Amino acid sequence: MVGNRVIVLHAELKGHRAAPGLQAMLKRIPYAKRLELERRGAVAREASLRGLSLALEAIEMLTGKRHEVRELRFPQDGKPFLPAGPSFSIAHCDSRVACAAASAGEIGIDVEDLPGPRGSAQDRRRLQRWTAIEATLKAAGAGLRAVSEVKLDEGLSRARFGGCDYLLAPVQIDPGVIACVAATLEVTQWTIGKTRAKTGAINSAPGGPAP
Repeated sequence: MVGNRVIVLHAELKGHRAAPGLQAMLKRIPYAKRLELERRGAVAREASLRGLSLALEAIEMLTGKRHEVRELRFPQDGKPFLPAGPSFSIAHCDSRVACAAASAGEIGIDVEDLPGPRGSAQDRRRLQRWTAIEATLKAAGAGLRAVSEVKLDEGLSRARFGGCDYLLAPVQIDPGVIACVAATLEVTQWTIGKTRAKTGAINSAPGGPAP
């Protein structure tokens, strides 16, 4: 049996202008994607750039090889990918940006801010369902127009979409954030880490999804 290691990296979003390192990254992104990012507002652009930075870090952790952002591909009607590389998925909310990468199979992640410091039980349940749906769509490379086609089981542990089954796992990245990962293959090893915004260092917490 081939193991499937999943790495989830996340970082706080400050809402300020992108750091010089991220600005330099923008210039190396494939042309069409760079034009798209340049048309976005500063906050949305920073979130996307930080997400791509996390993706490159996660890919390096999985493969032991450093890749450049110019190697990534950004299809118009699909999720970004690294040719012959591991699947990855990026998501952000107002407070945090996150990336999940898998050593095998397809992966998707979604993150949403809770309203208020902790949110009510109703808020949590609603966002748990929504992140499960969107993570599944991201793993499949599908858009939000297909929301109604995602079928979740009662325990939010599995989803079915487009004739494929997806395994769902909530992950803890911040007390005020609900996050879910969808994978096509069983995850045999988890690494969840926080990137320090200035140094790029990783505080890794090996383990599994949130209880």
